Amino acid sequence: MKQLRILMILATILGLLAACAPPPQAPAPAQAPKAAAPVEIEFWYVPFSLMDDAYKALVAEFEKTTTDVKVKLVPVQYEEITQKVAASVPVGQGPDVIVPYYGWVPQWVQNGFLAPLPEDAFPPSKIKEDFVTAQEASRIDGKYYGLPQDMNVWALFYNKDAFAEAGIKEPPRPGRSSARLPSN
Repeated sequence: MKQLRILMILATILGLLAACAPPPQAPAPAQAPKAAAPVEIEFWYVPFSLMDDAYKALVAEFEKTTTDVKVKLVPVQYEEITQKVAASVPVGQGPDVIVPYYGWVPQWVQNGFLAPLPEDAFPPSKIKEDFVTAQEASRIDGKYYGLPQDMNVWALFYNKDAFAEAGIKEPPRPGRSSARLPSN
């Protein structure tokens, strides 16, 4: 299950990075192709236990297949990210890609910090088909401003009788990726 979650996270981020890549352009006829310097995009994220390694692996794989785009990973602490976004984006120094918590999206859209996803790269019908209802948290005024990468569970309510009937002895406990949460 954990491997599936990491694969889903990586696939989502890879899709976002691919959407940031410039479209390939054919060289003009009668001219030799010029070697252009790669475009660098800045990717901000809140570093949690397994995320650093996952993002590094994802970026390495992306850069193998997309040689004209380089990704600069920038870990930003949870306690600092909203202030850093508010200070940098209005003056044109913010990230090209960011992993916000879904609860920040409406405020960041209202403040002009996020641009909607381009519908040609992220068709709304495909988003609705591929993502659970969590995608609605990033949809504002009919436009998507991001895609869910994972879901956090802060509380779990369950039916003890149904669990017992199914042979489940206890509910799941927070794992390594939830290290910030108390286990009891």
